[in-house]
Amino acid sequence: VDLVQAVCFAANALNHHPNLQITHHCKDGVTVNAQLFTHSISAISEFDFKLAREIHKLYRPTQQCADYVPDVSMADYRYELPESYIAQYPASPRGSSRLLVASGSLFQGRFADLPDLLPNDVHMVCNASQVFAARIFAHAEGHGPVEVMFLSPEPAQDPALMMTQMGHGQTWRCMVRLHMDSLGGQLVACKGAGASQIELTLTVERLHSVWQEDGETDGVEATLRMSCSEPLSAKALFECLGTVPLPPYMRREIEEADVETYQTVFASGDVIGSVAAPTAGLHFTKDVVQSLQAKGVRWSQCALHVGAGTFRPVTAAKIEQHSMHTEMFSMDLDQLQDVIASLQSGRSVIAVGTTSARVLESLYWLGVAVNRYSASGMCLGQWDAYATQKELGSGAPTAAVALQRLYDAVSKQGCKIVQGSTQLCIVPGYKFQVCNALLTNFHQPDSTLMLLVSAFAGKQTVMATYQHALDNNFRFLSYGDATLLFRAGALQDSVEQVLASRQLGD
Repeated sequence: VDLVQAVCFAANALNHHPNLQITHHCKDGVTVNAQLFTHSISAISEFDFKLAREIHKLYRPTQQCADYVPDVSMADYRYELPESYIAQYPASPRGSSRLLVASGSLFQGRFADLPDLLPNDVHMVCNASQVFAARIFAHAEGHGPVEVMFLSPEPAQDPALMMTQMGHGQTWRCMVRLHMDSLGGQLVACKGAGASQIELTLTVERLHSVWQEDGETDGVEATLRMSCSEPLSAKALFECLGTVPLPPYMRREIEEADVETYQTVFASGDVIGSVAAPTAGLHFTKDVVQSLQAKGVRWSQCALHVGAGTFRPVTAAKIEQHSMHTEMFSMDLDQLQDVIASLQSGRSVIAVGTTSARVLESLYWLGVAVNRYSASGMCLGQWDAYATQKELGSGAPTAAVALQRLYDAVSKQGCKIVQGSTQLCIVPGYKFQVCNALLTNFHQPDSTLMLLVSAFAGKQTVMATYQHALDNNFRFLSYGDATLLFRAGALQDSVEQVLASRQLGD
């Protein structure tokens, strides 16, 4: 009631009249839906976005939600990152990047040292999602080339599946770097001429929010419908008209070499759908993977299709006020069974990147409460894990038990893949259930990824590691160097023994 009253007050101040609906869920609280719409233009306008921003400022989790959502201030996880430390190009050759191991003390080495550092009784899980040519330049009437970034199919579906289907008629959520305030507008992208010309028309079907980036022209996030002059698959359309998008902080155009270097060596053509690379995987060469497997390290793959939301800074002062982006994931059941077998035998699990960690931890919580989710398409909410953890307390099952429950539920449906979406927001206060070590890059300040690594290794360890990296000229972000973080336990002890017995080269 307090929230509704505050929204009404803010709306009146703007002379706006939103539709508000309250749905009561008995003991589970209430849901407040606010519908914002500018009737004079029959669409969403900047007027609506202005009120939406005011509502976002007003929202605070209810006391029931606050009981399990960690109280985390973003200011406590901020650090200064000079632009000169942001890697504009990858280490060459691939695999020659540096590695900072945060295991008790800090040890500097080369990524190629990784197979020698790890014991053979570990299980590594990587993200095999392939980056697609998601960036297309189109023309709108009265405008020059307009950047359109394709994010995900709308409504939410597996992008890898949509890639194999005809592009004509598909709808995608996109970022459009052009101010738009009405539906029905069109943008056109073309390639070729005459009879061989391919033309893609993009029609605005829905406007979602403003798209703002420092130093760039403002635009909108919108749902666009694709109409193509030729019967091509979505994958073929993107390959023909698009380019692989580089992160905005690189501040340069894509070059021919990026097509290969901004893709992991284990990226699979069967799971295309990321708009950004799972960057921890960029350090691996085929030789490194083979060396790990040769010494007995087990290796599995999952897929989490990385969205542009991974680059969005957290603007809220408290993480409870931040809306986490949703990303699609999948994992073959035979790969999941291998992880279960490793857990049952006592092997430690190493996540290659934060995306793999999010998949593994999401799978755990889906398995814990498997009856709450549809086996054919599971969706884990932003704070579901925290609510379930509070509910279960010390009665939460082990990782092996929870993942086995998930495996059984999905296989019983006749499926060979567990897939769905996750909005899991991992922040300090989260208890990791599956991952024992995390191989990752150095992340942006004011990002959810900074919170994730701090939740994993502890704020003090992470801040000390980042300061050491800055002091020793490590390279940051997507094309930067790597760090290996641990949860306290046998794996960390084993790596410390290896490091104590040798002097790593720098």
